Amino acid sequence: MKDRLSELVEYFSVPAFVVCLKEGVVTASNSLALRTYGTGFMRGRKIKINALCEVMAPPVCVRITDKEPYVKLKECPRDDSKFYLVKLSDNVIIGYEAVFENADRVGTNSSLLRISELKREPVKPFHLNYVYYIASGKWMFSRPETLVELGITRDVEQLIKKGWRSVVHDEDLPLYDNTFNNAIRHGGSHEMHYRIKRGGKDGCYPVSDYCGIMCPDGKWPVLTGSIICNPLSDKNMFNAERQVLTGRLLGGMIHDFKNLLGGIRNVIEWSINISEDPKVVDALQKTLGYTDQATELIIGTLRLNTGEMDTKVEKINLAELVLGLEGLISRIIPSSTDLQIFAPESVPPIYGQKSLLQDMFLNLCVNARDALKGHDDVLEIVIETEHLQDDNGQEQEYLALSVRDNGCGMSKSEVKHIFDAFYSSKENGAGLGMWMVKNAVCSFDGRIEVDSEVGVGTVFKVLFPVVDNSERFIMDPGSLNRVKEDKICYADIISSDTNKTILYIEDNMLVSTSVRTWLESLGFRLLFADDGIKGKELFDAHQDRIDLVIQDYVLPGIKGDDLLAYFIGTRPDIPVIIVSAENDEDCTQRLFNLGACDMIRKPFKMEDLLRSLTRILNKS
Repeated sequence: MKDRLSELVEYFSVPAFVVCLKEGVVTASNSLALRTYGTGFMRGRKIKINALCEVMAPPVCVRITDKEPYVKLKECPRDDSKFYLVKLSDNVIIGYEAVFENADRVGTNSSLLRISELKREPVKPFHLNYVYYIASGKWMFSRPETLVELGITRDVEQLIKKGWRSVVHDEDLPLYDNTFNNAIRHGGSHEMHYRIKRGGKDGCYPVSDYCGIMCPDGKWPVLTGSIICNPLSDKNMFNAERQVLTGRLLGGMIHDFKNLLGGIRNVIEWSINISEDPKVVDALQKTLGYTDQATELIIGTLRLNTGEMDTKVEKINLAELVLGLEGLISRIIPSSTDLQIFAPESVPPIYGQKSLLQDMFLNLCVNARDALKGHDDVLEIVIETEHLQDDNGQEQEYLALSVRDNGCGMSKSEVKHIFDAFYSSKENGAGLGMWMVKNAVCSFDGRIEVDSEVGVGTVFKVLFPVVDNSERFIMDPGSLNRVKEDKICYADIISSDTNKTILYIEDNMLVSTSVRTWLESLGFRLLFADDGIKGKELFDAHQDRIDLVIQDYVLPGIKGDDLLAYFIGTRPDIPVIIVSAENDEDCTQRLFNLGACDMIRKPFKMEDLLRSLTRILNKS
């Protein structure tokens, strides 16, 4: 009986739970109970009920009197109740959130209202067309009964006489009047967003009004429009737009942080080379390691915020990708969470878009994080090979990626809809994360399995078909360990004549200061500009004695590729090194086609820049 009840409460549309009276514990609950009233209703938790219940008698009303150290329920009047309790046997009680008849809820599919809905009744989507006769000032609506059902008015005739303006929220009248009058006077199509009052009820309907002037043959012009109310869709759109805007703002900030970290790194490298104190050198080397960790974290975050998707299909090492993102994952989950990653020493390759796979994996991790309960949390990531039977009964090898959490779990009905677009069990969720995961899995010709239990946790398993088992990626145990950096040996790197003149163009002062310090100390003569226009002017004035140009790609004044094209067009023999935080392969190829000799990614090690300088100057 307990097992059957456990399955039953999962299909309740309200928070529900089952209690074993003999043991005084919750034996089952649905995810709505956990999300609405907390983990006190989790399976196995102690619970005390102070109410007189009889087997198969009418429900008893109870309220919550305590949640700590365990939930306590006490019998109370109906108006104060949170739950109904029904005693099914001497030992079993089932409880569910109280619902009341709601006489004012006209026009909805149900006349029952949950307790948690009493404070804020949800808005039902609706669509309404109207015509406003400009000459007579009269209104006509496509479905007048809708206005009554929604509680906007009790008398449609009165609304027609007063006009639609009479139901517009007072605070939104200036916007409405301005757009309405503009449409009447100047014609054209218009869109406005405002609220309409709910006829004596608390709250209002947020609507979108699309209107325009029409001129029927031989008749006076009329204003026609459509009023649409779909709060959930509007909220999803708003959240999506806000996320895009936030991503763009973060992308710009992260780009600046990359430049700052690059400058800091170059200064530390310089300090290591001039210091004679071993303790200072050791401390600086540790600091250099910290900046590299911060740089990797920022690069991972920046990759997520770029709007462009890498469409290149490539051979991917799944274990390397997951381990490479460990630092980013550890920062998006609570510090108290036990993050466990298990990967074999060798894995077969999978084929697809690397950026798509990365986004899919991070979405699964974020989803797991949101499900965690806040104590004794575990996020486990496992990579392993599995052999399953295909449709023909033959064995097929898969590379499996599992993401497991011990969070609140999901009911069977939630699992059924988890991959639907705009479906979310979170209050402010956009409902697109798992939908994107499903599409990403399909693009790899894979499949995804979900195993979830309320109060226990969830496992998402992605199965990638192995195409070529003869090739394996072998993981190097030391590949992810950080190596202490030694002092840069000038003699090993600078093998060319340093009595050369370099034009250096960089708008970030921290980066430029450290690089200039390095180059001048090595004997190079430097011409410096902090924007594209000044750089072009210096080039024009000293082009005969400039031996090499180092320029940033993103510069104020002149675009980096335009500046490069000008340098090469004026002096085809001039070597140009581009320094940039851009990671776009098409952009890189375009710069090489324009004539760039090398491209160095920010943030860079000074050793890389010095080696590039030596190679290019030796050639020339």
